[in-house]
Amino acid sequence: MRKRPPFSAENYLEIGKVGKAHGTGGEFLIHTFAGRPESFENYSELILVRDDGEPSIPLKVLSVRPRKKNCVVRLDRIDSRRQAEQYVGFGVFVAREELAPVAEDEFYYDELVGINVVTEDGIELGPVKSIFSNGAQDILVIDNGEGELYIPFVDQLIVSRQDDRIVIAPPEGLLEINR
Repeated sequence: MRKRPPFSAENYLEIGKVGKAHGTGGEFLIHTFAGRPESFENYSELILVRDDGEPSIPLKVLSVRPRKKNCVVRLDRIDSRRQAEQYVGFGVFVAREELAPVAEDEFYYDELVGINVVTEDGIELGPVKSIFSNGAQDILVIDNGEGELYIPFVDQLIVSRQDDRIVIAPPEGLLEINR
């Protein structure tokens, strides 16, 4: 898990992860967390962060090409494949002021961190610790005090989401398989 960078979570949001280098001119693939690669066209600068939390300087976005649910990006100061390869695995952060406003029924995933998750039967599972994608779907990581529970964040399981809790309807065996 990536260590939190030294800048405020109130001001920056992690929006993706650097994948493999692309071509010879310093471009690389970014795996977008929101699955909206076209949104990268609206960002003027990105900060790349190593697993130890060490950030790059803000890097100007020079070009963006959506590619399925991801995008190919070229940033200022990264001019070769060799340089691009040095950033593989880095987190991609953007200033919140550059984020598009969300509709009333939408939200950014980081807003879920800390919210309690309960079953529709009233069983308290614990707060959301983090969210990640397994490639097929997003997964809520819940800290239940004894370890972590992994719950798919899919419409079929989510009964409701309020500001202070998420209610889920887990299928039989889902909670037990996590233990």
